[in-house]
Amino acid sequence: MMQSLDISVIGWLLGATLQMSTPLVLTALGGMFSERSGVVNIGLEGMMLIGAFTSVAIAYTVGNPWLGLLGAVVGGGLLAAIHAIVSVSFKGNQIVSGAGIILIGSGISTIGTIMVWGNPGYSAPLSSDKQIPNVEIPIIQDIPIIGPAFGSQSPVVYLMFVIVILSWYVLYRTPFGLRVRAAGEDPSTLDAAGVNVDRTRILSVVISGCLAGLGGAYLSLGYTKAFGQGMT
Repeated sequence: MMQSLDISVIGWLLGATLQMSTPLVLTALGGMFSERSGVVNIGLEGMMLIGAFTSVAIAYTVGNPWLGLLGAVVGGGLLAAIHAIVSVSFKGNQIVSGAGIILIGSGISTIGTIMVWGNPGYSAPLSSDKQIPNVEIPIIQDIPIIGPAFGSQSPVVYLMFVIVILSWYVLYRTPFGLRVRAAGEDPSTLDAAGVNVDRTRILSVVISGCLAGLGGAYLSLGYTKAFGQGMT
């Protein structure tokens, strides 16, 4: 009896760990692209916050959580583009720009919640039809530990594993990944090879924002089912 209970607790803890680590892993992967290209991106929290707000706002108003997920990716990417233009194109201070992005994300989400729900900083809970449904895998649900952990999770959790592998492949097995790493490690050599260093860095920062936005969207759409200021 006690052993069975211990196994159930381990499975539950593993599942909860996957749920809570998903937004962190996605955002960290985004930060990896930015950092490897030579751009410090401390504004990832602001991009996550925009993703969390945008996804819930779109799902609430349109009724489609998948559009909310897409909107979060776009929103995070747009905020990252601002950081990229300021810090790469205009050679601004990357730390100051990143801090500004956090403030922008916080301000936009606060104003947005007032416009959509009339509440400063938090949303109404999403109804079940506006949430992303879990993916059920019946074939493994009865397996101890594995079943409770992997048998029923948000599709974004499973997507996280795919993105981890894709990120490694892109960075270390593709010409684009080589350019990203060269932009951070030896930009003069990359420039001598005829590759636009600034363009490579801007694209890398935008990718980081898209992944952070996706992480924020999971946090609100897939985990808390609502948006709250400072949730990131």
